[in-house]
Amino acid sequence: MMGNPEPNSQAAQAWRQAYEAPGASPNPYEVPNSYTTANPQPLQSSPQLPPQPSQHGKQWRLRDEPPLWAPWYGIGFWRAVTRCFRKTFIYHGRASRGEYWWVWLFTLVLSAVLGVAAYGIGLAIGLSGAEDSFMLSSPLDGFISNATIIAQLAMLVPTISLSIRRLHDENRRGWWLLLPTMLQVVAVFVLFVVIIAAGVAGGGSDTAIGQGLVAGMLAFFGMYLLSGLASVVLMIGPSDPRGVRFDRPDGRRHERGDRWNGGRQTAESQPNAVPARSVDAAVQPRSDAMPQ
Repeated sequence: MMGNPEPNSQAAQAWRQAYEAPGASPNPYEVPNSYTTANPQPLQSSPQLPPQPSQHGKQWRLRDEPPLWAPWYGIGFWRAVTRCFRKTFIYHGRASRGEYWWVWLFTLVLSAVLGVAAYGIGLAIGLSGAEDSFMLSSPLDGFISNATIIAQLAMLVPTISLSIRRLHDENRRGWWLLLPTMLQVVAVFVLFVVIIAAGVAGGGSDTAIGQGLVAGMLAFFGMYLLSGLASVVLMIGPSDPRGVRFDRPDGRRHERGDRWNGGRQTAESQPNAVPARSVDAAVQPRSDAMPQ
């Protein structure tokens, strides 16, 4: 036979205070709760720290220089140029609109400066500016064109990698970069097709070939304008947080079980994360401590 349980002093005190309180008539059938005190205080939750963005998903600003693998939102002109050259052969990660358009402006200025320098050098070495009767441009014009082509070739590889990272920032794959080039190829194809079709339809006459040439040139320039418009639309798009999937902070691809979702890690990818079930078990009282 089991002995009587030891009296609970806190429960007895709470019951006595409720009974002796003026105007109180305790219910004799109510079982006192041994987990309450005489003066119960409202439950206060533990202080919750605001969610801290991980270094991987942080939106970096101008005064907070990010690591080299991360995009830089609000970057300045010279920092964008130097960052572009430092990431010449890096095709993963993202690039902000500022990073792309500042470099685009630098390429334009560089071509203009080299063109002006080539013009001065050409005059100094005696190149003629008069048009040749057999050529559409003068030797001086050709010298200036070669200088601008050299500037564009020097910026070709950095611009390609930068454009791919800009597409990643919009959550697009780098293959979208081929769309303007494909439109240019189609423009050349349409030009020849229209000229040949007009010549065949007109029986090979000079008038038919001339009309076909005009129609083909119009189609060619229309497709070229469409190509330039597509390039601008692709590079001016807003940033998409889902583009974080293209980042590689450690220089390699993320594994399937270590995906990033909008700048936030999953529970499996956070080494110091506490499972929700463990937290619930820690705050709930043990079932064996309840009175029987």
